[in-house]
Amino acid sequence: MKPGSVRPSKSSLTTPLDLAAARKLLPLAHRTVERCVERVGEATSNEDEDDDEVLLRTDFGEVTDAAIEDALAKYEEEAGPAGLAGSSVGKKIRADLEEELASAMEARYIQQLDLYFLASKEGFKQALSGLRLSPNLSSDMQDAASKIIAQFSSGVGALRSRNPRAKDWPKADGWSGRLKRELKEYVGLRIRTARADGKFKPVPRKGVTVGFHWLLPKPFGNDYRLEPWQVHTEDSLAYIPKDKITDVAQEEVRTGDWKNSVVPCPTGKEMIYFK
Repeated sequence: MKPGSVRPSKSSLTTPLDLAAARKLLPLAHRTVERCVERVGEATSNEDEDDDEVLLRTDFGEVTDAAIEDALAKYEEEAGPAGLAGSSVGKKIRADLEEELASAMEARYIQQLDLYFLASKEGFKQALSGLRLSPNLSSDMQDAASKIIAQFSSGVGALRSRNPRAKDWPKADGWSGRLKRELKEYVGLRIRTARADGKFKPVPRKGVTVGFHWLLPKPFGNDYRLEPWQVHTEDSLAYIPKDKITDVAQEEVRTGDWKNSVVPCPTGKEMIYFK
């Protein structure tokens, strides 16, 4: 709802009571909105300065709720006889007033989100200034960025009003996502600059040892008919089935020609090896 929308339709003013309620309560509702906005503006400004600079209030949600609650209490106090406030027009003006108060505070809430976003970026840059140039600089910068993002995500909820009328205020997800992207880009830029200046060298990678083990394919492995004692022998292992008919001779096992004639084992738990 836009400011100045506290206004009943002309068709609803059908009785003298409705006309009296509109004449008295409409100007009062407008003054209530102005007083609430002024109070929140004072709470987010520097009292010692004459400029219009807006300051960050990490408890903006509480400030907003208190200002709206006090504004509505003064409105009801100044509304006068219960007959005016209890009329159909009076109830409509009261409901529209709550909507307009929440709408007026929404712009201030977005302003506080922007300030909190900028403050988080500045805090990240200050954290980077305390880091030591070392091979672990990249991971240290990433850790600092993660801490700032976590602080932003946990503190941004205090900026939002708990008033039910504020349920349509924009979520802070957009600011959180933008903060993650910009911090990531800034870290990458700093690392590239440090490398170009010769101030940063990453930790050298450690060598990796790779071992290869030959698994006996069929018919020299994966044979459930062989007993464990037959595997650990002093002689070379050769596949001799029960029918005494060998597909590959023992000499061919030594030369390796059998590798072109057999199929590798599909599983590993049943394989057997040369000693």
